[in-house]
Amino acid sequence: MENILLKLSCRRRCKGFALLVLLIAIFTVSQYTLKNRASSALASVGDFFWLDLFHSKYFIPRDSIIMPQHISYLIQPERSCNNEAYIAVLIPSHPKDGLKRTIIRKTWGHALIQDQWPHAKLGKHADIFFLLGRTSNQLEHQSVEQEAHTYADMIIGDFDDTYRNLSIKMLFGLNWIAKNCAETKFLVKIDQDTFVDFPQLMNLLLNNEYKLHNSVLGKLYYSPWVLTSGKWKNDPNEYPFSMFPTYAGGPCYILSTDIIAPIVNMSQYIPYMSLEDVYITGVLLKALGAPKYDLPQLHNFPEEETFCDFIADEKRLLSTTRLSTDQLSELWQTITRGTC
Repeated sequence: MENILLKLSCRRRCKGFALLVLLIAIFTVSQYTLKNRASSALASVGDFFWLDLFHSKYFIPRDSIIMPQHISYLIQPERSCNNEAYIAVLIPSHPKDGLKRTIIRKTWGHALIQDQWPHAKLGKHADIFFLLGRTSNQLEHQSVEQEAHTYADMIIGDFDDTYRNLSIKMLFGLNWIAKNCAETKFLVKIDQDTFVDFPQLMNLLLNNEYKLHNSVLGKLYYSPWVLTSGKWKNDPNEYPFSMFPTYAGGPCYILSTDIIAPIVNMSQYIPYMSLEDVYITGVLLKALGAPKYDLPQLHNFPEEETFCDFIADEKRLLSTTRLSTDQLSELWQTITRGTC
């Protein structure tokens, strides 16, 4: 009888503890949601308490270097950032994506560099660079070499340009930016299939520069569960837990320039992850204790809006992603016309 009562007591305690954890989780998420709904100001977001309670040691830098940063450059621009540039834009690309780079250079890339955005003023200067790895295809290599010579905007590293190496690729690019764009205030990382209304973004950065030191700004995913299948599945050999730290989504995020060198340095002391956005803006920034600011307007998808919403007088869209090259061209034509 005593054993039965003891088991019942243990079950009640376990259920009580589980209920307490659930209530704390609901309260935490609700407070985060209310905080962001109640104010249009940028909000700094932390991690779910469980991560700090049980896994905090993982995010402490190791005592010695476990992943040295010594990748050599195959090709790099024979110039640094424009001395007057307020932001540097870094676009991960692939050797075979010459058409995508050409379309960017002819559309928003050209307008951004030349400060000639249709029907809007940027307010500050910008510079753009494409980030690539090596290719084993000789024809691709020759084409990329010629392209790099023509445009002087390509940073190419001596590593295989594969999905598994995305974090290596981004750290390589960040290292170049830290050394060659130190006078800029922000780095905007943007995927090739993503479009951002840079006049809006520039204005937002100018108005919030005072609070965005040593930080990341992006569409934050609050301590999400790891995925165990699909393209973005987690490798438990890289990251052993069931929950990620809060991170900024990969299509576009903004780093203050003063946090870039610390990120590159910290990556040498924290285990590697191939999920670039989680590793760079989640794991490494958590290890640095850097704040993360939420910008939920980023990353709308094409099916969620029409391109005309980018020229609306009110509630103009800030960003969209997963665009084909044809869609990007169509969107830019809409913005250039200024009418639908």
